[in-house]
Amino acid sequence: MNKPTSLGTLAERVRLMRDRLCMSRRDLAELSRLSLTTIGRIERGQTKNPKGSAIEGLEDALGCDFTWLRNGGSGYVLPIWGKA
Repeated sequence: MNKPTSLGTLAERVRLMRDRLCMSRRDLAELSRLSLTTIGRIERGQTKNPKGSAIEGLEDALGCDFTWLRNGGSGYVLPIWGKA
C-alpha cells in the first residue's frame, strides 16, 4: 500500500488523489455523486468541512481512507483503479 504524506488541507489531499488516478474533476464528480461545482469548491479550499456523505463519496471515488482524507495524518491510501 502507498502511504502519502499527510498534506495540509482537504483540498490538497483531494487534488493529490485525483491527479494520481488521472481523473478529471468531472470524473470525480460522477464517481463521488457530487456536483462539479462542489468538487471545484473543495479543491479550491472554499469548502473546508464538507458533510460526511460528501467525504464518503470522495472516499469511494478516490479509493482512500476516510480519516486520511478528512484529517490527513497516517491513514493509508487504498488505490482501487487508475495509475495509483
